[in-house]
Amino acid sequence: MPFTLDLDSRRRSLISNVIRMKEAPVETIYARGGKRRVVIFQRASGSYGYREEYHYKNDLAHVEGWASLGGNACYYEDLETAKRELVDNVAWLAKRKIG
Repeated sequence: MPFTLDLDSRRRSLISNVIRMKEAPVETIYARGGKRRVVIFQRASGSYGYREEYHYKNDLAHVEGWASLGGNACYYEDLETAKRELVDNVAWLAKRKIG
């Protein structure tokens, strides 16, 4: 059976990609094992945010990549504040210290 994406999935993916074009990645932190990561980014407005992502792979469809876990949008004035909040809001980082 061929792999197909429904139109809503394609639309969500397109919207997500357009939004990310306006975000410049600043730092990426990977979980042990490499299946999850957090991308800290800066928006064109100068504010910072982050998103947690998971790695996916579909051998049948020959696709692989990273997808957002979703969640609330976050806006911080500076990188240090974004990092501090990140540790409190991402479970696998709670016991890990980041610079």
